[in-house]
Amino acid sequence: MTIRKFLQLVSSGVILALPLAAGAQTVDVDARGKQLVLHQDVDLTRKQQRRLDRFLKKADFYGALAANVTDLRDEAFGAAWNKHSLKAATSIAMDSCRHKAKTPSDCVLLATVVPENRTKLPPESQMLSARALREYEYMLLERLDAPNAYFAMATNMKETWAWRVSEKSLADAKTKALQGCRENVKSGKKGKPSAWDKATYKAEHDVCRIRAILMPR
Repeated sequence: MTIRKFLQLVSSGVILALPLAAGAQTVDVDARGKQLVLHQDVDLTRKQQRRLDRFLKKADFYGALAANVTDLRDEAFGAAWNKHSLKAATSIAMDSCRHKAKTPSDCVLLATVVPENRTKLPPESQMLSARALREYEYMLLERLDAPNAYFAMATNMKETWAWRVSEKSLADAKTKALQGCRENVKSGKKGKPSAWDKATYKAEHDVCRIRAILMPR
């Protein structure tokens, strides 16, 4: 069974034939839901279909799924989701597939996961994961108690984030948010990295940047 036929059975109505184009130039804080963008339509074994089904149930934006078209073992897959960057999710999924497959060069990008309510994607620098958007909404609630303060959220390109609330200056909010993000990245690396960690690691994915700020009203 091909991917397209399988997806039509398990997730009708969420398949796009083509990747989305870049669009808005502001932080995409209103993204909701999820949809799957199909990039390759290849035959899957039953084990691979089960792997894809698990991915569909767990994955939220931004995510990616890769598979090897000649190595049909169940483990010759790569997946990433809930990232703050589609570029990072795609890179991790592809590198994961290459790490586990017998023929790394035959790994292809099968699908990506993006917000359901978007026909155009924001620039990479403005993306927030579904999880980070929930934290951003919590930051908005905190702002109700401190309307004259500064707030900032920082993330890397993967899943790490940090925010500062109720600061007296924008500089303090941004500095402390970045510091918190970097500390969270560092704490997430405790212990010896696995072979998979090394295979999928890219330094640029761990660089923390300010993604959202709230100014005094």
